[in-house]
Amino acid sequence: MKALSKLAGVLSGPKYLAVFALSSALFGILLSFTSGIVVVGFWGISPLADPVRIGMVSAIALLFGLNAGVLLHNFDERRNAAGSTGMTAMGAFAALMASSCPLCQPFLLFSLGLGGLSALMAGLGILVGAFSMLMLTVSLGRSLDVGNAVCRASKRKEGGG
Repeated sequence: MKALSKLAGVLSGPKYLAVFALSSALFGILLSFTSGIVVVGFWGISPLADPVRIGMVSAIALLFGLNAGVLLHNFDERRNAAGSTGMTAMGAFAALMASSCPLCQPFLLFSLGLGGLSALMAGLGILVGAFSMLMLTVSLGRSLDVGNAVCRASKRKEGGG
C-alpha cells in the first residue's frame, strides 16, 4: 500500500499526470499496431486479436506511462536537489526501454545481429509480454523507492543487518 500512496503522490502533480496519460496513450497505440491488434488497412480491431493480448498490451502501456511519469518526477527531484545532469535520466530511460519494452526488444536483437533469435521468439509473445509487465512493475517499484530517497543500505544498517 505504500507504493500506491507514493504513486498517488507523484501523479498528483499535473505535469506527471499529463506525462503518464500521454505516454500511455501513445505507447498503447504504437503497441496496438505492432502487435497486430489494430489492422492498418481495415483501421479496426483485428478479429484474430484475443482478449488476453489486448489486456496485456493495455497493461504494458499503462505501466510504461507510470514509469515515464515517475522517471520524470525523479529527474525533477534530483535536478532540484543536487543539480544532476540529463544523462542520468536518459540512461534510466534507455535501460527501461531495452529491458522491458516488447516493441524495443526485437529492434535491439536485430541491431545486435540476432534477428533469427527474434524470429524464434515470435511464438512466445505472451511470455515476452508477461516478462515485460514484470520488469516494468519492478522498475516502477524501484523508481518509487529512489524518488522518495529510500536507501536500502541504510535500512539494513538501521535494522541491525
